[in-house]
Amino acid sequence: MPLELNGLTAFAIATRGRTGSTALVGDLDQHPDILCHQEILRSIGAAESSIDRDCTSLLSYRASNPEATAEEYFNLLIAQSMRPGLKALGMKVLLNHFEGHGSIKPLEFMVENGFRFIYLVRNSVNEAVSGAIAAKRGAYNLQLSQATPELRAKLLRPVELDPQPLVKSVKMANHWRTKFGERLTGLNANFITVTYEDYVSRKMETLNGIYAFLGVAPSTEDPEVRWTKMTSASVWDDIVNADAVKEALQEAGIDYSMVS
Repeated sequence: MPLELNGLTAFAIATRGRTGSTALVGDLDQHPDILCHQEILRSIGAAESSIDRDCTSLLSYRASNPEATAEEYFNLLIAQSMRPGLKALGMKVLLNHFEGHGSIKPLEFMVENGFRFIYLVRNSVNEAVSGAIAAKRGAYNLQLSQATPELRAKLLRPVELDPQPLVKSVKMANHWRTKFGERLTGLNANFITVTYEDYVSRKMETLNGIYAFLGVAPSTEDPEVRWTKMTSASVWDDIVNADAVKEALQEAGIDYSMVS
């Protein structure tokens, strides 16, 4: 069964956690020619789809159809996602969500069927620090509409981090950033690399670069901000034992000067 794209550009935001991917999905989804799902290929736990969007996750589809093929699932997703004027259909996929689907190999299937990939990366120290803080707080994202002062005060409290696991997380982030890029290259995937730092500091330029890559019209309109920032102006203000964390990073030869 061939993939029934019906002229759509199919794409995926391939990334790790704490890279700004939730916000990027929200921004792309506001473009009139684009529909972008959140973690619909999630392989563990309840699948998260975009708000008010009734689409089937790969996890739930395989639970009901153990012998399902990749073609069957993606054709269902395309059919559920179609709307008039749609030109590009995509989804966020955390790197580990490309695995754990039994006989279905999403990455290889997507490459073979012409998906385009936005490889979203972030400075590895910032990524690891942000991830450690979020894990300690038990809160990874907060919609702006829900961000009351009371809730922000509760969720965005300073935390104490264990320095040595953080050092390991930085090294792991560096490892996977390189390895997945090599994997995309080895598969001859059609991809661009986008950095969190460019997305934050040059938002419209970065978004228009993505729009061009997806073959949709450029925009001068800044998308509505829908997610609140989960760290302080200086992330060190969110860490009770910031000096101990800096010392551990320094002893491991890790440059933390770009942490913000």
